[in-house]
Amino acid sequence: MLALTVTAQTKDCITRKSFAFKSGDWLSVTGKYGEIKISSTGEDSIIICSTVTIKQNNPELQKKSLSLIMTGIDKIADTVYVSTSFDEKFFSAPYNASRTGFTVNYSIIVPQGINLRIDNSFGDVSLDNCEGYTGIKVSHGNLNTGKLGRGNIKPVNSVYADYGTVNIEEANWITVNTIHCPSVSMGIVKAAVIASRFSRISSGIANSLVCDSRSDIIEIQSVNNLAIQSSYSAINISRLNGQLAAESNFGSINISKLSKDFSLIDLISSRTPVSIKTEPGTSFSADIRVSAAIADIPFEYHPSLINQPDNGTTKISGTWGTGKSGRSVVRINSHGGNLEIK
Repeated sequence: MLALTVTAQTKDCITRKSFAFKSGDWLSVTGKYGEIKISSTGEDSIIICSTVTIKQNNPELQKKSLSLIMTGIDKIADTVYVSTSFDEKFFSAPYNASRTGFTVNYSIIVPQGINLRIDNSFGDVSLDNCEGYTGIKVSHGNLNTGKLGRGNIKPVNSVYADYGTVNIEEANWITVNTIHCPSVSMGIVKAAVIASRFSRISSGIANSLVCDSRSDIIEIQSVNNLAIQSSYSAINISRLNGQLAAESNFGSINISKLSKDFSLIDLISSRTPVSIKTEPGTSFSADIRVSAAIADIPFEYHPSLINQPDNGTTKISGTWGTGKSGRSVVRINSHGGNLEIK
């Protein structure tokens, strides 16, 4: 029985090609039903190995099935193109008989400075480190990357994923789009623009995040600047160091520790419970309005705060803490969601 398996760069390659690399070159890979594994090295060549596995009890059909899978590898101008395609007969009943599985995998070695475009369906993508542009699209598969080092140079790095998991150890500047991803993890992030739907997003230490969120769970360990628009999303921030600008509908916002050095919270919320725990020594000017909800604030410990109930609306102004001038500001307009500040 034919059994061709993935074992990195070995004699098992169905196709193996190498290309000399020069600065500014691109690698474009379009895959389906298999893994794309990219390893960056100090080498000055692009080396591509394609392998195919077909599990089929009929050896004759197995051989015919193999002939219906095409792996194209070629270089045009400054771009190496790698692609997988299938003859339509491959999926037909006569050839499908007794087939229990198949994969078309790529193991590719590249220099760190290469520019990458990766598009894979029904398979995983892994990449260690890349200093050039990285644009990755993964559908029904998992993505794992090391450091994506490209900075604020257009186009910035981009990741799109649906129905899979994403793990990015470190990113400089990046855009991330996710749909129905149960786990999207980013370690250290300098600047990210995130659009997510029905996903669970987690970030470690981030300098700047901009989020458009629908029906997500977002967990952030530490962030300096966060701007977010959300509906039906739970936002959990372990530590806010600088600024938060947010609009939230039918969700929740929880800040476990507000740094005493923060500068601004500017929040508009509807049907969204909000909880803020301040660090000792925190001081800010308050401009807060809560309607159709309860404001849980310890006024007895902050006599400079002014509480003005007015026909179902609570208006809070003045200063939180011992600071005489409000260098920091908390501006909240909340309707239908309880507000807690401790």
